[in-house]
Amino acid sequence: MAGDPFTVDAAEHQKLMDEWALAIGRFMVAFTSCEYWTYLFVETFGSKRLRDATGDLMLGARAPLAKSLVLDIGLIDDVHKRVEDAFSRLKGLAGTRNLVAHNGPLLHAYRDQDGKLLLLIELRSARDEEKSITIKRLDELTAEARKLDEDLALLYGEVRQPKSHAKK
Repeated sequence: MAGDPFTVDAAEHQKLMDEWALAIGRFMVAFTSCEYWTYLFVETFGSKRLRDATGDLMLGARAPLAKSLVLDIGLIDDVHKRVEDAFSRLKGLAGTRNLVAHNGPLLHAYRDQDGKLLLLIELRSARDEEKSITIKRLDELTAEARKLDEDLALLYGEVRQPKSHAKK
């Protein structure tokens, strides 16, 4: 038995895609600000030459290097834990960044528990259908990325201060 046909208003669909574009853009701007701190940490606690040498590395390789360089200066426990936490949060957000950067939002059809057709625009991985994100969750992660950017900025200043260094 065929279901009832449905139509999608093209203007409404474009409005939804524009909302996605803004949400994706907001997330990417917030995330790239976080990612940029890894370059600054490498240059500040390594060298300009090391930054140049690692400039083409993907974040998955560059972030652990940046974290190691910062932690190797010997920080007091509280600051050390905050650095560990910040880089852990960066790693967590990186998965979403990759999902968002390599997949677009599409209209997906589902059946709810009553068998009714449910249409949802979501961003889903082309490689792994289990990886998807709604615009609401993307907005939440954008807020997390903005907070992380702020935390990394504060840490960048703080780890350079002698009061943050453990006594040797």
